[in-house]
Order: sequence, then structure tokens, then C-alpha cells
Amino acid sequence: KKKFKAKMISAIRCAAIRPVSVSRTATSLVRASPMSVRKSVVVKADADDVMADLTSGAEDLADKLTTYWEESDNKPTLVAVGFGGLLALYFLSNLVNAVDRLPVVSNAFELVGIIFTGWTAYRWYLVEGEKEKLTADVKGFLSKVGVDL
Repeated sequence: KKKFKAKMISAIRCAAIRPVSVSRTATSLVRASPMSVRKSVVVKADADDVMADLTSGAEDLADKLTTYWEESDNKPTLVAVGFGGLLALYFLSNLVNAVDRLPVVSNAFELVGIIFTGWTAYRWYLVEGEKEKLTADVKGFLSKVGVDL
């Protein structure tokens, strides 16, 4: 009986130091095989490649924006459009947060959003000529605002 008490006390001490879940199985405690280590290294290499691509893409975008800013004669309009976009983003974020707090309305809006996203993707990618029409509409709006791309 004394041995059992000693084991219980040591188990309690170990649990206090490092809690172990009851649902853990013996197979999850086995060390990782060399094959799984190789897979994680490959994933790490792919993640590095993706980060390098994203970094180069961000640098290219920054260079294009800098060139466009330097060549532009309409800088106050560009600042106003950028500020208006950020202001609209702020207000829309607050509106979405307010609607998200409503219990039933948020679920209904989520369903409407999923349906609308599916319909829009179908229309833009599967209906002939819609992508060109959308591009022309966006370019027309931007030229009316004063931004020539």
C-alpha cells in the first residue's frame, strides 16, 4: 500500500509539472519517423519559395506604385481616392462588425454572401464576355475619377 501511495504522489507531482491528457495514446508518443521529418523539410522549403515570391511581388508592386506616383500630375486626386478608400474600408468594417453581432441576421447574410459569391464567380468565369465588360467598367470609372492606369 505504501508503494501505491508513493506512485500516486509522484504521478500527481508529474501532472503538476507537465499535464498529460487522458486521451493520448501510446502511438502518439512515438518519435517521428525520418520520413515525416523529410516531409516537414520539404514543406519548409516550399514555404521559403512562396515567401520569396511574395516578397518579390510586393517589391515589384511598390516599384510600380512609386513610378506611377512620380509620373502623375494629379497627386491630390490620388491622395483623395486613397483616403476615401481607407475611410470606406473603416466604415464597412464597423458595419460588418455591427451586423455580425446580431444573432440571426449574421447567419442569413453569410448564406446570402455564399450564394452571391457563387453566382458572381459563375458569371465572371463561365459567361462569355463578362470579364471584359467588368474590366471596361472599372477602367471607365477610374478614368472618370482621374486615375489613368
